[in-house]
Amino acid sequence: MGLDLRVLGAIDVVRDGRPLAALVNYACHPIFIGSASRLISPDFPGPLRRTVERETGATCLFLQGATGNVNPCNPMHPDTSAAERAGTMLGLEAAKTFLGIETRATIERECWLTSVATFHLVRREPVESVNPDRVGAREVLLSLPLAPLPAPEQVRRVLEERRVALETLVRQGAGPDDQNPARYQLAWVQMLTRAVEQQSGQLSVTVPVQVLRVNDVAVVGVAGELSVEVQLAIKKASPFASTLVATYSNGCVGYLPVAEAYPDGGYEVDHSYKGYRLPAAIAPGGAEKVAETAINLLQALFEERAPPRETIMLE
Repeated sequence: MGLDLRVLGAIDVVRDGRPLAALVNYACHPIFIGSASRLISPDFPGPLRRTVERETGATCLFLQGATGNVNPCNPMHPDTSAAERAGTMLGLEAAKTFLGIETRATIERECWLTSVATFHLVRREPVESVNPDRVGAREVLLSLPLAPLPAPEQVRRVLEERRVALETLVRQGAGPDDQNPARYQLAWVQMLTRAVEQQSGQLSVTVPVQVLRVNDVAVVGVAGELSVEVQLAIKKASPFASTLVATYSNGCVGYLPVAEAYPDGGYEVDHSYKGYRLPAAIAPGGAEKVAETAINLLQALFEERAPPRETIMLE
C-alpha cells in the first residue's frame, strides 16, 4: 500500500468551481477478495471510488497502474472487509489530495483588513491564464515476439497427459472446483497444438502504447500487465510534471515481466500466458521496449512533435 498514488482533478469553472471528476491512479492487484468468495466485486477500487465521491462530490474514475508484480499485503480473503478497509484508506488519501488541487491560474494579493484590530492578509485569487490549454495524444502499435514454441512431439505428449488427467477426475466423481483447473489446462494445450500445427515463422502479439496529454499531466496507457519497475522507469524519464501509467488499457495481451525476471520463472513468466490464451510467453525484452516507446511518445508529445502511427518489430 506504499506505492505512488496520483490524483487528477477537474472543476466546473462555469458553475463556480463545482467539482466534476477525480482521476485516481494506483498500482495494486485487486485481489483482497479471494477465489473462495462467489461475489462479483470491485474489490478495493470500489470503496476507493465511493469514498472519493462522498468526500469531494466529484465523479471518481480509477486507473489501474502496473500491478504485474504488486499484490496486497494480505490478499485472497473470502470476505470483503480487507478490500473495504484498503479502498477506504486509499480513497481518503485521494480525496485529501484532490481537495488540495488548484485547477485555475491564481496570484497572491496582499490586503489589509481592519476590524477590532488591523490584519495583514494574503489572498489567492483566480486570474486569466497566460498559458493556453494543451491537449494531445499519440499511439504506437508494438509487435512483440513470443518465445519459441515447443516441438510437436512434446505437445502431443502433454496433450495426452492433460486428457488422461481430466478423464480420471471425471471418473472419480470430482466436483467442478477440482475439474475446472484440469479443463483449463486441456483447453490451453489444445490451442497450443493448433498453433504448432499452423505455425509459419515466429508468432507475435500487438501491444498498443498510448499517451494522452492534458496540459502538464500525461497519461500512458498500455494494453498489457506490466511490472511496477516499468511504471517507475516511465515516470522517472517523463518530461511532464505528473505522469500516470494505466495498464490493461484498451485490452490486455498478457503479462510483460522485466527481462531480469525470466531466469527466476514463476507464475508471471511460466504460467500466466496460458490464461491469456497465448501459445507461449512474450519473449524477454518486451517490457523494456514498452517503456522505451512510452518515454519516446511522452517526449514527442511534450515537444509537440507528431510521429506517425506505426508498427515496430522487436528484434
